[in-house]
Amino acid sequence: MSDAVDALRSTLVDVISSAVDRLDNHAELFAPIGPHLGGADGPTPVKGVSRPVVDRWLDAAVENAVTGPDDLRLLVEQFQAAAPELAWKRAYDALASTPELEAYREHYAWVPIAVPISLGYASPYAVDDMLVGFTIQAPNVVYPHHHHEAPELYGVISGAIDWEIGTGPRTTKTAGDVIVHRSFESHSMITLDQPGLTWAAWPSHADSTVYMPSMDPPGTSTEPRVYD
Repeated sequence: MSDAVDALRSTLVDVISSAVDRLDNHAELFAPIGPHLGGADGPTPVKGVSRPVVDRWLDAAVENAVTGPDDLRLLVEQFQAAAPELAWKRAYDALASTPELEAYREHYAWVPIAVPISLGYASPYAVDDMLVGFTIQAPNVVYPHHHHEAPELYGVISGAIDWEIGTGPRTTKTAGDVIVHRSFESHSMITLDQPGLTWAAWPSHADSTVYMPSMDPPGTSTEPRVYD
């Protein structure tokens, strides 16, 4: 494992910790992510795996990040350098194919940076009950509404993404914006005319099932939780 991956981990710790410090609510819930990632076991060599959406859109996402905050510019440069040593994954391979699913997952990929060994993902860092990684989503793609027990913290690195959380209005998020999803809170993301690159973290419940009501087999999904 090259120094590029460890440099990425170090900067990601700083970016997440800074994001948590800016939260108006739920900061205590997400505060352990940075220290936990910083103390994770590793790095362990991982066989690099790319995906067509990564090959097509990562360079554009990196280029778009040059106008973002300084810490994100550094993060995205290190991410680009480390990307060939990371194992990108397609989403929801266990689900039966549907037109809606294919319209989404062929244009989206995620890559774990730190996960529990028990999950079986190829990841450079091993942690206890936490998941940290990156996502890329091609332009003009809908990530359908879904929810999971794990609370989630997202940070936009580049691109403009229309975000819908719970019953709230759809709002556009751009580089430097941080988004909180509470446990079982429904959320959906739509990229605009540029690829969306994000980091994402679950501080607990790393083995959570992701429920996507529109695509889960009948009787297998659960209702999202609605908060006041």
